[in-house]
Amino acid sequence: MTNIKKTVLHSPPQVFRSFFRVFFSIIFYALFFSGHSQDSPIRLKAIVREKPSQEFLKLRISNDSISANDQLNEEIVDLVEAVERDTTTNGKWTTHQSILFNWVVRSLGYWWETIDGKRYKFVGTNKDLLNLQHTEDDYLTEHDVNFNLLPHTKKYQEMMMLGYRAQLSKSKAKDKDRTKPPYIWPVDSTLQQYRLHCELTPPKILRESLSELFYPCLPGPNLDSHPNFCDPKPTMGMYGPFVLDCNHTCHPEIHPYEWLWWLDLGKEINIEFPFEKVWLLGLMRESSNRFNKWSHLPRVGTISIPFIFNTASAAEINIEHLVMSEFLPNGINKMWDVAPLNGSLKIDKKSARRIGENETAENFLFDQELRFVNIVKSDGKIFTVKLTSNQNISSTALQWWLSEIETDKQEAWVWGRFNVLVSVKDAWTARIRVKN
Repeated sequence: MTNIKKTVLHSPPQVFRSFFRVFFSIIFYALFFSGHSQDSPIRLKAIVREKPSQEFLKLRISNDSISANDQLNEEIVDLVEAVERDTTTNGKWTTHQSILFNWVVRSLGYWWETIDGKRYKFVGTNKDLLNLQHTEDDYLTEHDVNFNLLPHTKKYQEMMMLGYRAQLSKSKAKDKDRTKPPYIWPVDSTLQQYRLHCELTPPKILRESLSELFYPCLPGPNLDSHPNFCDPKPTMGMYGPFVLDCNHTCHPEIHPYEWLWWLDLGKEINIEFPFEKVWLLGLMRESSNRFNKWSHLPRVGTISIPFIFNTASAAEINIEHLVMSEFLPNGINKMWDVAPLNGSLKIDKKSARRIGENETAENFLFDQELRFVNIVKSDGKIFTVKLTSNQNISSTALQWWLSEIETDKQEAWVWGRFNVLVSVKDAWTARIRVKN
């Protein structure tokens, strides 16, 4: 009996010790997991419109139909908004940097000149495959990945023609026949004689990774066989200085393009998400020695990806970070389009972005692989969007937020924008899947 009593009975001190051990264990684990679990869902209210945005509804068109219609493809790619901290160029002209004075190089007849000192967005459809070369074959410091974009929409045709008119004002173009294409307005029968040249020398140290994961930079798969294109003539969006290349005949260019993006229309239909749209996008710094004043450190910009969700189906935005270099948070302090990040960034009030009721009240880091955004509709019901990422990046030089969140009166649709802000040394590229 003595042994049995020792087994089943405890003295009061033992009872209290057991109780407090269990109690404090519960408190410890509760505090630990509350501090390490996913944050509570982000909440914002949608503005109600009479009917869904007709422009955003184009995102519900099948990829095959978009791929077969260049103008439609360009209209959708044009829904993306991109901007950089440097909306203008530092100086009107630049040259190959030399041990000689730059003005000597220019006096020899070689320079680039801005058309109006500003950076612009341009959208068009590429005309041909890329001319890819090995790094050891670079000309001086040039390793240009060049696109020749043909616009099918009126506003970008007007921009292209503005460039051609600027070319005709230069003596190097004095022999051009201004009564023939591309110096007169294009018509259907002459459209193929036009283009806007877009150039960039991507960062040398990243070219192999970029070629494999983002876009062709080196000999190997070209646009027609690269897994992110599978199309010899993709539609592209570009953002950069609008210039004249007076190393030749002062033809117009976007040079260097720094933001670029496109829709990957070559993937098989996702059975689970049949209306999935896959975007590829990147911000890069020109790595030749030609644009040191125009494309300096860091490159800082924002890009805004459109989305529209049918509220009867699950919704997800997936971000896959691809090729990246060093992030430089200090660049964001000067960006006009920044919201304070939980008070961790000192932002001049005059430069902080305005916060609307239908956008997140702060920017968020990519420091969690899973988040949820609860969008409040007019009836008070919640539509949840899942945000996923392939890796955690805790740098304040890479942030995201949602904006322009709207719904229709029937609340059948929710649409808006997923925005990314980045400050980087050489490059940041990503794939964004919008699933519904």
